[in-house]
Amino acid sequence: MRKWHVRSTQDPLEGRLPRIPTNTSLHYRLANEVGWRTGMLENISASGVMFRISDLDAEVERGTLLELEFVLPREIGGQGDRRVLSRAFAQRLLPGDGTTQRPAIAARINNLLPLDWVDPRER
Repeated sequence: MRKWHVRSTQDPLEGRLPRIPTNTSLHYRLANEVGWRTGMLENISASGVMFRISDLDAEVERGTLLELEFVLPREIGGQGDRRVLSRAFAQRLLPGDGTTQRPAIAARINNLLPLDWVDPRER
């Protein structure tokens, strides 16, 4: 798997939207895949998510289009916890520690649809 990082001379936290920590499961796949993989949502903001991946062989590079299915926390959605389907673009890959901590993907959310609005044939 190719590893990449976005480097900046500015403070990397400057200008970021507030992150809401969470520890819930999610399903993800590359946009051209049929089967879903499992991961663990670590934090979410109004513009993106960071999640730990379970598949260490996932071929994810910067700009990769992902589909995500997860529960949108009340703090972001405002309507109580709601399961959503999202398209997102991978922004960076964070390596795991090789033992207990899995690699993570930070992704910019492109759109969110509540699953009750999605045709089951499209899931």
